[in-house]
Amino acid sequence: MQKAKAIELDVAVVDGVELSGSWNRMFVPRAISEYDLSVLDEITSIPGAESLGYCYQCGKCTAVCPVDTVGDYSPRKIFRRTQLGASLIDSPDLWLCTTCRNCLRVCPKEVNMIKIMPAVREQAVLQGKAPEELLTAFENTARYGNPIGESPRKRAEWTKSAGVPVPIMSQKKLRLTCCGLSNVTPPIILVEKKHPLLWLEFLTPFMSISAF
Repeated sequence: MQKAKAIELDVAVVDGVELSGSWNRMFVPRAISEYDLSVLDEITSIPGAESLGYCYQCGKCTAVCPVDTVGDYSPRKIFRRTQLGASLIDSPDLWLCTTCRNCLRVCPKEVNMIKIMPAVREQAVLQGKAPEELLTAFENTARYGNPIGESPRKRAEWTKSAGVPVPIMSQKKLRLTCCGLSNVTPPIILVEKKHPLLWLEFLTPFMSISAF
């Protein structure tokens, strides 16, 4: 921290009035604290996360944040930690926001966490820094088509213990009621699950679907 540097003029005249004396002492402006803003700049350079840099620490968001009620979290605290050099991409705070909009509603600087958090989360996922359970869900979805990681053949297993009849659409025929298609005969068509998807996609804007 810089030391305060005083300036005291031997003769001071302002608007024709002599202000000489020890009481005209002034202090040179100095930086009380200096921060390395490279981490904050990294976050605010992400499209959608620019407004994080607008925060001036008024604290209004902390009072309305539902997550801060049960923990140590708020947009103000996120800004402060990022200002001090803690990367939001690596922080568990990134995944606590519920995007409820309470903070945006009261923020005088319009720091928009509803845009900031999804934008930064996207970067975290791309860098492989998302929570392990989320990365596992992504991998399972890519590999098996569902986040649980079960074979599609087992997708309906839960219906056996549901206690009530649960229709399984893959075992149903679809009744497609087509309207406004003069070249479709007859107007009611039975489509099996093996029917070409292209034909089904063509009919979708013109039909209502019911299982039987």
